[in-house]
Amino acid sequence: MLDIRRVLAVFLQMLSSLQNVVDEAGDFTALEQGVCGTVRGTANELLQLLFEGMDRKLQEERDKTRWALIHRKPRTLVTTVGEITIWRRYYRDKQTGERRFLLDEALGLEPHRRLSPQLRSQAIALATEMSYRRAASLLQAWVPEVSAMAIWEEVQRLGEE
Repeated sequence: MLDIRRVLAVFLQMLSSLQNVVDEAGDFTALEQGVCGTVRGTANELLQLLFEGMDRKLQEERDKTRWALIHRKPRTLVTTVGEITIWRRYYRDKQTGERRFLLDEALGLEPHRRLSPQLRSQAIALATEMSYRRAASLLQAWVPEVSAMAIWEEVQRLGEE
């Protein structure tokens, strides 16, 4: 359930940004960095639009006689394309009183985890080969929001599992 107009706007903005990169790049390094940054930013926006569309679809398809919408709440995740904030709807089961984020369940997101599943697996793989600080330093070249403490927490959770 994507809003095609919003997706088109994101792509048009990407093309405009890429043109600026080409016009202003003085060398290959600047061009490469500009293109990577633009593409990463576009992927970030598209991920947020996809999650928003999924949440809207879940809202429309839920059993309305059972699940009552309470409110929307943001959740910030650190992904391989940077930090994203998604707004998801919080529901209450009218029969049992249970409360849930249907989007989190559909995406397989565990509560209180900031790193996306893909970024988490990359961080853990690095942490098995080097220190948490060094692993964070390497990941920060692409995803500045990753800290050594976040990697340590993920390794601890994996150990508990």
